[in-house]
Amino acid sequence: MKAWRSFEQDIFGELKVRYKGAKVLHDVKLEGRLSGVKRQADIVLRRKKFGREIVTVFEAKFYSKKVDVKDVDSFVGFLDDVGADQGVLYTNVGFSDAAKRRAEAASPRIEVDIYPLFEYAPFQAECAIPYHGDRGVVVLAPIGWVVDGRNYGRGQPPCYLYRRGQTLEEASTSGVVAYLQFWKKDDTAKSIEELIDFQTTRLTQHYGADCDAEIAYDLGACGQRISVRDTKLPNGMREVAGYSEFEDFICFSVLVDLGGYSFRPVTKMQELIGSIFPVHMRHK
Repeated sequence: MKAWRSFEQDIFGELKVRYKGAKVLHDVKLEGRLSGVKRQADIVLRRKKFGREIVTVFEAKFYSKKVDVKDVDSFVGFLDDVGADQGVLYTNVGFSDAAKRRAEAASPRIEVDIYPLFEYAPFQAECAIPYHGDRGVVVLAPIGWVVDGRNYGRGQPPCYLYRRGQTLEEASTSGVVAYLQFWKKDDTAKSIEELIDFQTTRLTQHYGADCDAEIAYDLGACGQRISVRDTKLPNGMREVAGYSEFEDFICFSVLVDLGGYSFRPVTKMQELIGSIFPVHMRHK
């Protein structure tokens, strides 16, 4: 088997494992809504989240040189033609700075990422098992993001999530960072609805004004109830929170959008919270 074909097959196999339960298709012909012709895609992922289908196209670029801005330009045009929501370019050799900037500013509608297989800092990964006591979850980072499991000290959450290629400090400065936390069900909140009410009340008390929130519900990877709360804060920022409810606890994540975030925070939260499933931790 040729090296480029083996590279593509390896990516396809990895994606089938990562997105178990979703439709992951290899070597697909998609209808070009602008060109009017069939377009070939290496791998297509189709998922339903909160009543809407999300289409992600993956392309494997096995090159002898870095992916450049022309490659990204071509890919953005292809994604627009086939009506995809997201696109990921896998590369074996990395990408130029111009290519990265072009991907980050693809379009208001389409999210594009370039995925070098070797770009991870210590304590960063696509997947992690954060926990609190004997309660834990398996969490998959949204496309283009990493899970940071470094121990940042007492009082800090079990993990942070932010864009790959950054540190937590850089992500915090840019305003694109989420954290994940656990809530043990008690008299204060025994359900997602009660926890959302509790947190919304706290926000109102903090800002001294009502916070307008849009709330949606769905089912997660293992059939659990999930929800995303999109709250407009009085200071002009947004707080997007996701909830995944299990028997005796709720795992939730919070992302504060400081503004100017080109990628969609609600879509990211839907992707994150919908992939979570629980594990029981046994300590020795």
